[in-house]
Amino acid sequence: MRISVREKDPFEELQLFLVQTYRLDEIDAKIYTLALKKGMVTSGIVINEMPELHQPTVSDKLRRLANKGFLAATPRVRGTKSDAKRYPSKYLPVSPRLVLKDSLAIYEHVNKVVLSQIDEHMEVLSTKESEELDEDIWITKPEEIAMIRWASAIQNAKNSVQIYSHDCTWFNDDGIRNALRTASSQGVKVEVIATQPDSRVISGLSKIGINVNLTNLPNIPFCVIDKKLLFIPFRGGKLGTRYLFLMSGQKYLVENFMKFFSHALGQSHGGDVNV
Repeated sequence: MRISVREKDPFEELQLFLVQTYRLDEIDAKIYTLALKKGMVTSGIVINEMPELHQPTVSDKLRRLANKGFLAATPRVRGTKSDAKRYPSKYLPVSPRLVLKDSLAIYEHVNKVVLSQIDEHMEVLSTKESEELDEDIWITKPEEIAMIRWASAIQNAKNSVQIYSHDCTWFNDDGIRNALRTASSQGVKVEVIATQPDSRVISGLSKIGINVNLTNLPNIPFCVIDKKLLFIPFRGGKLGTRYLFLMSGQKYLVENFMKFFSHALGQSHGGDVNV
């Protein structure tokens, strides 16, 4: 049975980029992506799709987007309010490739040139032993960055990845799934112990060469990479449940979690896949 992963909506992805990276106002981003979907919008069309907005706000937002180059507009009708209603201004979306051309060029340069140089610098730093860093416990957030950092650590593992989990919902994350696939294909020993994994997760992990061992021994979820780096997820967030990560190379802490993992592995049994 194949695990279905919902394909990401390109309009949602673009809207997220516009808000988080381009720093466009969230409502402006929604109106622009709506225009891209529709092909053409008026203030009335926007209000039908976004009834929480008022007419003056929508009209102002559309004019601002046009002034910024996101939309092309028909000339405004000069006359009475009745004339304006009969002949509303129309707005045609401009391709994001054109609107974001300069910004995308900058990001491409940063991604290909600047970040590669910084990667080399950080790699040099990571090779230097630092007892101070190893003995500390670090909090990584927000959740998106924490998951990316965990996936990166898995993908760069040299020898082993040991994961103790409950339902293994992290397998639904594209980054984690791809990192595990890469690690497994490169000969890294990946071991997973879980208390209540979904059968689809067991099947999905099996397809990339990773077996799930079942156990009843309780503990908090954790992951040990190369027997020296520990990741522990924990809940946080004021507006909703968000998962953050504790990360540490503290030798005593890592060894204690590895002892539990070995004990749980010794009392575990293979997972049955019912599909």
